[in-house]
Amino acid sequence: MGHGKFFLATLVAFGLLGGSVADAALTVGFDQDTYVTQPTQSFQVQVHLDADWSSPATPALGPGLFSMGLRICMDEDYFGIDGPESIVLPAELDGDGLGGPAVRTIYMTTFGFGTAGAVDLMATEGYTDSLLATFTLETCCRPGDYTISLNPYYCAPQANFLDFEGNVLDSQITFGTATVHVVPEPSTVLLLLIATVSLAACRFRRRKRPVV
Repeated sequence: MGHGKFFLATLVAFGLLGGSVADAALTVGFDQDTYVTQPTQSFQVQVHLDADWSSPATPALGPGLFSMGLRICMDEDYFGIDGPESIVLPAELDGDGLGGPAVRTIYMTTFGFGTAGAVDLMATEGYTDSLLATFTLETCCRPGDYTISLNPYYCAPQANFLDFEGNVLDSQITFGTATVHVVPEPSTVLLLLIATVSLAACRFRRRKRPVV
């Protein structure tokens, strides 16, 4: 791919030109359907493109990926993030395509946390691995089941995902969801168990007490 095509693909990535639309069916999803964590603990989630879960390293696209943009949506009352350093991108995507850094945004709303990156403008091939980003999240909620979901980083008509040939992939992508199962901390479970056993013992003694 020549420098001219790179320049056009970069313009498309930033919504300045309209690229052709690829016809492949793709999925951007989490590496797990369910994550298990505890209140106040951190946990990691990985996001993959068209991931084959039996072989996560399977290349996502034939020509490779030029750019991507995604965000994890959740309620800020339930989960948090320390800062942009908690969003890690593969080295090949950790830029804006023009020599600058990739975008890492911490939204203080239900829009969640987002990132967008691209391979370098002077690269000779696209990104062919499936891993897009790794997020380290902080649990701020009580035990229960909570849903997190993926969405594009940029709103239409600005493109997020382009392959190395400049094709826009956004309309062909299905974005996934996952469940976060928050379990009580061991100390809480132990206290509850002790309280339950003590209550049962008290009731047993009362039943055994002779009637006067």
